[in-house]
Amino acid sequence: MASQDSGLHEGVQGQEQCQHPASSDDQGCRSRHELDPSTSRCQQANYYGFSYGTYLGQVYSSMFPNRTRRMVFDGTVDPRGVWYKANLSQDAAFDKNINIWFGWLAKYDKVYGLGNSKAKVRKLVLRHSRRPVPEPGHCFGRQAGGSEWIDSFLYAGYYQSTWTDLAEAFSAYVKKGNVTPLENAYLDSSGYGDDNGYAVYLGVQCTDVAWPKAGRGGRRTTTS
Repeated sequence: MASQDSGLHEGVQGQEQCQHPASSDDQGCRSRHELDPSTSRCQQANYYGFSYGTYLGQVYSSMFPNRTRRMVFDGTVDPRGVWYKANLSQDAAFDKNINIWFGWLAKYDKVYGLGNSKAKVRKLVLRHSRRPVPEPGHCFGRQAGGSEWIDSFLYAGYYQSTWTDLAEAFSAYVKKGNVTPLENAYLDSSGYGDDNGYAVYLGVQCTDVAWPKAGRGGRRTTTS
């Protein structure tokens, strides 16, 4: 994910809902192959894939190599790990990235006042994740808990370009109790009412490949 700041909830919930062997990636590629006029006229397709799109592109090019010309993959998925192992690998990578941000915050403690060591910053993040945000604004509704808190800083694990803005939002809340920047960060990462998007994500992950059956062993693996 895995710690609380790396998508533990998503990893465990996804595992518990993906228990039946199925496959949809090849079906999707066949549908694309049959319906897309750019490929049905014996032309070769140029393809750009990002994240999950890289996996789809790998499946398509494996099934229809004669229809594939040039491919660009950005954020390439390792097909050997879809999707259970891939999620666990992402957990470890995300923890590494988010801890780099914590170290950066510690380096500029005089600016943000969030702790002068990576361990202190991480402890502060986790401590606030256990406390509901008091008097949240309109997007949080009546209460913002640990999930919303962690989601607010999600992009720090992906993009260095977000570090300063998220640091300011973090500092504004901790030092001044200003919830508005925190809300804006949450909306940027998750959006308001993102349940449909998450449902589609689970549906795709569950039907592409078989997952291990849910159980204590799988939960321990996800949280270790």
